[in-house]
Amino acid sequence: MTALSKNQVQKKLRSIFFANFLFLLLVTLFYGQLTSKLIQRNVFNEQYLSDVEVGMIEHYHSQYVLGEISEALAQSHALEAIRSLKFSQSVHHWVIDQSGNLLVHPFTSKQMDSDRNFENIYLSLKYLFELKSSDVFNENIEPEKLHQVNERHTSYTRYFKKWGWIVSTQITIDEPDKYIDTYNKSFIATMFTAAILLNLATMYFTQVLVKELRQQGIRDPLTQLYTRSFLIESMKELELKIARHPKLLLSVLFIDIDDFKIINDVHGHEKGDSIISFVGKIISDSSRPDDICIRYGGDEFVVITVSLHKLSAKLLADRILSSVQKESAAPNVTISVGIAHHAAGEELSNTLVRADESLYKAKSEGKNKIICESTLPSLFQV
Repeated sequence: MTALSKNQVQKKLRSIFFANFLFLLLVTLFYGQLTSKLIQRNVFNEQYLSDVEVGMIEHYHSQYVLGEISEALAQSHALEAIRSLKFSQSVHHWVIDQSGNLLVHPFTSKQMDSDRNFENIYLSLKYLFELKSSDVFNENIEPEKLHQVNERHTSYTRYFKKWGWIVSTQITIDEPDKYIDTYNKSFIATMFTAAILLNLATMYFTQVLVKELRQQGIRDPLTQLYTRSFLIESMKELELKIARHPKLLLSVLFIDIDDFKIINDVHGHEKGDSIISFVGKIISDSSRPDDICIRYGGDEFVVITVSLHKLSAKLLADRILSSVQKESAAPNVTISVGIAHHAAGEELSNTLVRADESLYKAKSEGKNKIICESTLPSLFQV
């Protein structure tokens, strides 16, 4: 596993937060575009309806010009055709002649009987005549007198000069707002789900990053064995584990590569690193899955092994020493091993000290050997 530098960690965290920010920005832009398109669709529909109205008027006017029907009949047919148009309830059609007469209006005959609606019609006539000069599209809020409450709508007004008619189409913006509300509900549900998924993804990647950082802190990058700091953190837990199971024996193997300084000086640090990696792999391959293999520092290694008998630690040390002897290439690599067994109630740090003393004894007695506190002989001692 490649160790992460502080800058790399910060870069990964920035990437996660930037991804969240970018997602929220895209969501905001998408929603804004959606709302804008719905309003644009409203405008398009209004222009289309206005084209339909004026097209009908043009059709019957052309029949009058060709002499097929009288002008009065042509006007009557045109107005009837506009009245028969069936669209949404939010669409209103107005046709007013140059004398101010309402030829087509959105009110029913019953509504026309009320004084309030006569006032509304008057205000509407005044408003429409102000738009007489040209085709005009407006988005506005009608006065409170016109609809009792402020009502926002769009209108498209045309002046049919040949008959002096003002033709207007109005669409209340409540209609697209309803579509927007519908989209809102779907949008909110989608965004809520997306936010949950995004948070879960952020939590997952954060946990992966934390785990990676944790592994970086407890694993040596060269050998992938545990680090000395991990051993120090785990001592109390190991002591409690042994205290709860008095029949188990904890043993410590302290291992050192013989004459490593000479190897580094003669063959270089790169060769020295490859030898450390080589010995670390043999230690890992020779140990059981439950054993704790540690690069203690430099060319020193520690193995914590738990078994039912002292012989197990001795056999493990023999396997490691034998494998190093057999598998090492030039320069010839050997190791020395010191073994100590944990005593009941003893602090594990003291057991490490005693294992280190056994290692020192193995070094002083000629290296490439195993020294154990017990009198058991080494099967591969030379």
